[in-house]
Amino acid sequence: MKGIALTIEILELLKKHRKVTTKLVADELGVSVRTAQRYMAELLNIPGLLYYDPDDHTYSLLENVKFTDVNLPKTEIQFLAALLEYVKKFVTPKTKAHIDKILKKILHINSVEVVKFINNPTSTYIDIDKIMDTLSEIDDAIKHRQEIEFYYEKYGKKYTVKPLCVLIDNGFWYLLAKHENTLKKFSIDLIKDVRILMKFFEISQQEIDELINNASSIWFEEKEKVKVIAEIDSEVAFYFKRKEIFPQQKIEEELDNEKLLITFYVSNDEELLYFVRPWAEYVQIKEPYEYIKVIKKFVENIIKKYSTHL
Repeated sequence: MKGIALTIEILELLKKHRKVTTKLVADELGVSVRTAQRYMAELLNIPGLLYYDPDDHTYSLLENVKFTDVNLPKTEIQFLAALLEYVKKFVTPKTKAHIDKILKKILHINSVEVVKFINNPTSTYIDIDKIMDTLSEIDDAIKHRQEIEFYYEKYGKKYTVKPLCVLIDNGFWYLLAKHENTLKKFSIDLIKDVRILMKFFEISQQEIDELINNASSIWFEEKEKVKVIAEIDSEVAFYFKRKEIFPQQKIEEELDNEKLLITFYVSNDEELLYFVRPWAEYVQIKEPYEYIKVIKKFVENIIKKYSTHL
């Protein structure tokens, strides 16, 4: 069974209907009867939880089973799991192993991971209540590998996509999806009128994980990253020696004037600006020429905004 969120849904059905059939479970969860039978068989293996009546082929909770309402929506459960997964990057191996044990209790080891962090889980978030209905529908489509159709307010048109997972970057929620064989990100608060289609697709969780694990920012792409050569001014060289500030950063040479010559890798113009912008005053791009033009245009746009005040 695919994790605690699905278990909660089935238990809620049992509480509501007292007795359930695999047909009812299948209809409510949007799965086949055979899949529902497998889910119920797994729950039957938990001692002291369910009773199966072979005469009318129904399942019911045993009389001594008592539990309070679970008010944590499945998307929030996924959010919690994603947060723990992100924290693993910054802890000792011993703590990481302990977190893995907790994660196995939250989500089954073979479950589809719906929510993943890219950067900064401590940011202020878009109000989750405003996007909960959309998240819930996307969650179901991701888990069952079904295509969805929706209206995207940003561009004022409909999209049909293959949803892969939900990303959280600096407090914003995004849908990572394949649209016409191209990897795209959609702001979830701008997605409206989601419709789950009866079109199924295949992609391994490992393939999705590799995409995310290699991402340096929300601007990542599937294509190979571009190598950038840059010179770092002496005023900030100390920071670049202490930690990796740019993705896959490597100090190639310490120059005589205490400047640094470094290399790093980005996916596109947007990702270049994402990382260089906070340090633009102290960074000079040397190669490739296309990225020199990107930074030059960025600087010219800033000057233009303030030209009337100079």
